[in-house]
Amino acid sequence: MRPAHLPAAVLAAVLLLLVFSPKIVMADDPPAPPAAAPALSPMMQEIRGLLDEARARLAELEAVYSAASGAERDALEKQIATLKIETEIAVLETQIRYARAAGRSGDDVRRLEESVAALRGAPRPKASPRPRAEPGAGR
Repeated sequence: MRPAHLPAAVLAAVLLLLVFSPKIVMADDPPAPPAAAPALSPMMQEIRGLLDEARARLAELEAVYSAASGAERDALEKQIATLKIETEIAVLETQIRYARAAGRSGDDVRRLEESVAALRGAPRPKASPRPRAEPGAGR
């Protein structure tokens, strides 16, 4: 058997929650403005600029690539891969420059420099091999 005062206690608890709880968002309330993104450091602003430029160039190359065929596609694949490597090198060089300006040296800078050297020494992308039909195939 339930106590007779239970529904009243539940109602009282709900009313207390409504009165003392943080503001409840109603459907007709305007949305809250988005929280402001924290300000980027000068280094991150520069890196963001590099990445934005690279994304724009990549979008251009991909648009041309979608309409290309054969050897033109191979050349565009090389350009896209080279763009990605060059962008990564530019980001690392920016990090090195800011690290040195801040007086940091040693392992941090050395690792960044090794990464740049590895990327510069990496073989540049070659045209991807395309499967070729064997002579006389399909006859």
